[in-house]
Amino acid sequence: MSIVLIVGNGFDLALGYDSAYTHFINTFAGSIQHYFWPFKMPDDSEFKSESLHQHFYNFFKTHLDDRGNIKWIDIEGELYNYVSSKQGSDISDGLVSYDKFSFFMLVKALYLYLNRHEELKYKHIPPTGEDKCVIKLLQALRNAKNFKSAYTFNYTDLRARLIKYGEFDAESIPPITYVHGSLETSSESLPKIVLGINTDFSLPQEYSFLQKINNPYADAGDLAVDMASCDEIIFYGLSMGKIDFEYFQSFFKAIESSPISTSKKYISILTKGEKMISSINKNIHDMGINIRLLKEHSHFNIIDTHEAEFDDNGHYNVFHNLLDRINK
Repeated sequence: MSIVLIVGNGFDLALGYDSAYTHFINTFAGSIQHYFWPFKMPDDSEFKSESLHQHFYNFFKTHLDDRGNIKWIDIEGELYNYVSSKQGSDISDGLVSYDKFSFFMLVKALYLYLNRHEELKYKHIPPTGEDKCVIKLLQALRNAKNFKSAYTFNYTDLRARLIKYGEFDAESIPPITYVHGSLETSSESLPKIVLGINTDFSLPQEYSFLQKINNPYADAGDLAVDMASCDEIIFYGLSMGKIDFEYFQSFFKAIESSPISTSKKYISILTKGEKMISSINKNIHDMGINIRLLKEHSHFNIIDTHEAEFDDNGHYNVFHNLLDRINK
């Protein structure tokens, strides 16, 4: 049974890393203007209220809690909201140039935050509170005979994660594709990480530089081919939101319409909490996938890793069936 692993930010969070956008925004950076987040002060340029800088400052200012922190933000969603607000407007070249600079500062700051966080966690402050399920899964994959490939939508070092938590030998790690770039190949002057929005030709073309498809560091490799050819597809920590689901939509559509006589694939989505399960189901539905047909034409399961640890509502059995299949 050939296996492909696809991970998102929930994977790093499950291993105890502070990789959420809120961690980035709220973390004190010392000499780097106090915080990594570059938009804590209002825009004092000539563009003021009409700029990307001001848009993010307004979000920051209006979403602060009583302790002065941001509880939640979807940075890519806010990039989309900003560009969408420019529809029908007269957009000057000067504003576009200034917004390009602000966007670069955002990408650079995110790189600096994650890069420092990785160094601290590996050298000084080990992660705590690792999800037991992610450790068990990685250890099972280490022993799997047909672990074909891995894809990560994170910028962090998946190879190092497999060695540290799955106890992989460096020589036994399958090919890894960093779909949105990686910290390892980046630098402060050239952060090769992909942040942005999906392709949408209804948006002002002046902001096409924000579209991921135009980023030279976006590379899904053989993701579509591997999903089509593998027997077991494991998603860990992906919300299946609109931004990333375009990578999987055609695959799920193909499963949905495949003949009943076709050998069924195993598709497992691991996440944490009932709220996330509900959100994933909704996101898949909103992207035009009939979940009932998906379950009829494949062995499709969303596994709550929290419940799987405590043997509740069947998640324990489904998770251990997954481990058993991997170890065959």
